[in-house]
Amino acid sequence: AGEPGDPPPTFTDIEISGRSMEEPWVCASNSVGMTMCWDGLEPGAPYPLAEALTDLAMSPQHVCGTSVADGVTVCFDRDDSGEALFSLELALDGAAHAGREHFCGIDPVFGTALCVDQLGLPTTDLDGLAPIVAIDGNTADAAAYVCMVAESDGSIACVDLDETDPLGPPPAPEGTGFVDVAVGLGTVCGTKADGALTCTRFPESSPEGAMGEPQSCPEHSPPPAFATQVQADRCHACGIGADGFGICWPENWERGLAEGEHGPGNEGGPDDGGGGPGPM
Repeated sequence: AGEPGDPPPTFTDIEISGRSMEEPWVCASNSVGMTMCWDGLEPGAPYPLAEALTDLAMSPQHVCGTSVADGVTVCFDRDDSGEALFSLELALDGAAHAGREHFCGIDPVFGTALCVDQLGLPTTDLDGLAPIVAIDGNTADAAAYVCMVAESDGSIACVDLDETDPLGPPPAPEGTGFVDVAVGLGTVCGTKADGALTCTRFPESSPEGAMGEPQSCPEHSPPPAFATQVQADRCHACGIGADGFGICWPENWERGLAEGEHGPGNEGGPDDGGGGPGPM
């Protein structure tokens, strides 16, 4: 971006998503007032979006963010046209995708959860769980799970927006006092104000938690004692640790594509020193 001889821009926001592990799609905003996207499957020149965005949120099919020019939420499709798919009349707080077709966030006026489809039309009524202070959605395997933190007591509730998955979302951490949440296909992590983490998964005794199932996560030792800005995919979660550096867990476990099995030599037992989702 910029003219020849200009100093390289500083990127202020970057997100990545993909239809599969082999199809990454990347979008980034920079200091010269542009948001660029490019396809990792067929690398080429990045294409600019018609509007510069902040607070990017991506799914395998869409990228959304807050318009720098108008201060409203704008969404774009995964193509190289750079033209907006739709825009809302306000900027959603804590915006996140769920599945392939749902985009959710917090209505800044009412503090309620608002989810829209790929045309920007409201989908599921979540007012019964409002007001909330945090929201996150799962995009792994396009399962439209969304989890929210209640403003009243900091409890976490998760729902399936499509209401078609017989398994439903992973069990949410119990208790109160949470301020943030991250959900993946098989795990939910809640963060408290002091950075303390609690992560849960499907029990191994459940149909969902059986080895080889897409939503199963292996047993790990507890997650880091402190992390913020946590994000989760399937069973893997990352955040910013107490030292300011990125930290991911479990760090001793590899997942094969679609097998749902531990990698060689990574049995993921509770005493193997890994930092995986707990309290398992």
